[in-house]
Amino acid sequence: MDAARDRESGGSGLGPAIAREIAHAHGGSLVVAAGGGGDGGARLVARFPLPDGHPGKQPERRPGAS
Repeated sequence: MDAARDRESGGSGLGPAIAREIAHAHGGSLVVAAGGGGDGGARLVARFPLPDGHPGKQPERRPGAS
């Protein structure tokens, strides 16, 4: 295992890398950012597209359309 990913050496383990692959497989993304709390933690932000027909989904904007 890569020492940079090893939890014992200050890394976050393989969890974020696995979560990122799962997010990508479902059309989303996962961003890992420093938590900022001084405890060495991290913040994970997952984003997924809304399905067609969802009330919160915005219509696609096309270049040149007004």
